[in-house]
Amino acid sequence: MHHEPLSQLLLTSFFPFIAQIKNGIIKENLGLISVEVITFIALLLIASFIDLKKKEVYDILTIGTTLYVLTLSLIYSIILGNFYIVIYSLIIGIIIFLIGYVLYLTGMNGGGDVKIAPSIFIMINLILMIIAKNYNIKLALESFGLYMLIFIIVNFLYGCIVLVFYILKHYKKVFNRLRYVAKKYWQLLILILVLSAIVVYVLKLFGLIIIVLLIILILILLIKDVVFVKTKSVNELSVGDWLVNNVQIKGKIIRKKGIGLSEDDIKRLKELNVRYVKVREGFALIPVFTISFIIFMIFLVMTI
Repeated sequence: MHHEPLSQLLLTSFFPFIAQIKNGIIKENLGLISVEVITFIALLLIASFIDLKKKEVYDILTIGTTLYVLTLSLIYSIILGNFYIVIYSLIIGIIIFLIGYVLYLTGMNGGGDVKIAPSIFIMINLILMIIAKNYNIKLALESFGLYMLIFIIVNFLYGCIVLVFYILKHYKKVFNRLRYVAKKYWQLLILILVLSAIVVYVLKLFGLIIIVLLIILILILLIKDVVFVKTKSVNELSVGDWLVNNVQIKGKIIRKKGIGLSEDDIKRLKELNVRYVKVREGFALIPVFTISFIIFMIFLVMTI
């Protein structure tokens, strides 16, 4: 009696329409695009849930996910006798980590994002290498471009949803800030509206997209100190929290604002009887990685 391989069974359960595909990367490489990818997606979903709920993700999950895909790279390097796979994975992981760390230093993302982002691109690299091997490099590069496009779109839509949520949550503060800006800089606002109308008239849809993006960026800059700031008890602080203001005692700065708090920082604040501090409240970014990767996989399954 013929038994369907477990990897194929799991894959066809996860993507039912796979059973109808007779050719293609997914069918020919079930060893990679099945249990391993489903496990990876499960880890991302868990991390996303925790990130949304707590605005932080445990190191054992973020670092563990990255180690998981690096282990996959090593296993496939051994099986295929091609150690360039694991070497490329390490290089990609290091590059993405460094880029993420620079963004972290500027306050654009959190520590959990920095630690889990390499896993996404390492896994994508494994998939692209299979595409290049079975089809051609051009298709692999196009697939990478597809992922980046999906990521940009998902990030934009997700960011808009989060922005609307925070505006509604702090609508009184937002209204007061915008009213203050409108009263103080009304001449500049009129000039911006006129220039925007000209740009839209000349560039049509492309101009409209540019103006919308600029408006969203300006709006974020105007209200970030209103909606993305939260007062926390020192006992509620987490490693990685960003201080909005310097912490001072009797005029002496004991902790400068900026880069995320360490365990020693939090311990020292408690020892000095600091009760409350203002921290930057960011939004969960790991769900963006997760949603983008899932959509990317669905596109691969449906089109290749």
